[in-house]
Amino acid sequence: MTSPYSQPVDLRLSVESSLEMVASSAYCNNLELGYLIDDDAPDAILCDAHTLQSVVTALLYFCVSNLDSGFVQVLVRSLLLYGNRYQLRFSVNGVRQDVPISEKSKSGSGPGKQSNTLDELLTFCSQQMSLLSGRMTVEEGLENGYRFHLNLQAESVPVSLPAYRESFQPLLQYRQVLVLSPHIINRDLLLQQSKRWGLITRTFQEAKEIPGDLLEPGAFDLAILDSFWACSPSSDSSSGIYLPGDLPVILCDCPGGQYPIGFQGDQIKAQLAKPIVPSRLYDALTHLLG
Repeated sequence: MTSPYSQPVDLRLSVESSLEMVASSAYCNNLELGYLIDDDAPDAILCDAHTLQSVVTALLYFCVSNLDSGFVQVLVRSLLLYGNRYQLRFSVNGVRQDVPISEKSKSGSGPGKQSNTLDELLTFCSQQMSLLSGRMTVEEGLENGYRFHLNLQAESVPVSLPAYRESFQPLLQYRQVLVLSPHIINRDLLLQQSKRWGLITRTFQEAKEIPGDLLEPGAFDLAILDSFWACSPSSDSSSGIYLPGDLPVILCDCPGGQYPIGFQGDQIKAQLAKPIVPSRLYDALTHLLG
């Protein structure tokens, strides 16, 4: 049943807005933020925008408030049911740094500070999801993290897409890009978006993984570096990366970020505030490669 408050909701912009609301708190807690949306998901759906965003934001805020390191991620999965109707699943995952979520014994407890706070959250979100004719589930018995799932059905609606949402990008096709980030959520987003735009992208978790021949002049047209990696404390100078002096660099920045070791000052051609969003990434790429 369609809510009387339903309106076209741009899925990508809705998720990005929720992430922006918790960004400052996340980086104060050493948390990385990111999202991924299925390539075949609808661009927009008919839905109560305020209700959906309030639930996603509440779950993000809970994860950010109850984790002191790691990452918080929104995943949107979709399944076409018939016509223009989709089954959608919004997953909000919070994971402690370097420790994967794993199931504990039934007697174990999660990382939350107060169970009554979680109970209140679940009550609120469940009530809100019922307004969308959807439901919420939570994976229990998880160690070092949280997983919440929002399930609903909605109809897709046509919307006018900005240039960065189009797959064919003649200015970017076949350009060679190096991506260095220790965070899988950022690597996945950058790789997904790069492929969509026709870029040829190589991604690495650490600088030491990059083969020497890929650091030679002419190997890449541009590099995208995650400054969270650059902020990582290390007494070993080999954690730095030395790129050709004429290679332009986009630095994905967090508050208090430091320039990576081995950089010339004029190599940083653009800085993007995190969380990484495709619109700002597109603007930087077309400016530097166009």
